[in-house]
Amino acid sequence: MQREDIHKEFVQRFSFPAVQEVAPATAADLQAVEADLKSTFPASYISFITAYGPIFTPDVSEALGDCEVCVPPEEEVFAVREFLPPSQIIHDYQVCTAGGMPDWLIPFAVDFGGNLFGFRREVNHPRTDDSPVLVFDHDYCKIRGEAESFDAWLEYYLSLTT
Repeated sequence: MQREDIHKEFVQRFSFPAVQEVAPATAADLQAVEADLKSTFPASYISFITAYGPIFTPDVSEALGDCEVCVPPEEEVFAVREFLPPSQIIHDYQVCTAGGMPDWLIPFAVDFGGNLFGFRREVNHPRTDDSPVLVFDHDYCKIRGEAESFDAWLEYYLSLTT
């Protein structure tokens, strides 16, 4: 499946109207975050967030709950609830690094429990096409890998059968 198709299908399947309207992210917004945090987002994420904005995705949790065969019972799965607006990325980064999150993780989304999805903080010129998605479990102050790439992370949710 092509990147644009993955992104479009994810949004069509899981996006829900936000309680509060949020403006779409612009390339300039993201460049400001990158400059402030001295990091570079992967092209896959930029493509998604500039096309669809910081969407609200409560249906991901429902899809995971309906899919008993998708998740082994002993494995905790973090279901993305919403993507962060660029201004919120900087705020959450500052708050969470003060609260124990390593400063090498740049958050871009949050789950229902307040755990953060992010990318490794690094500067890449030229920009990388895609990057692994990590999750910061704030209850245990631990980070683990969620997917080998942003697009693979979205495809995982799309693979859930309801």
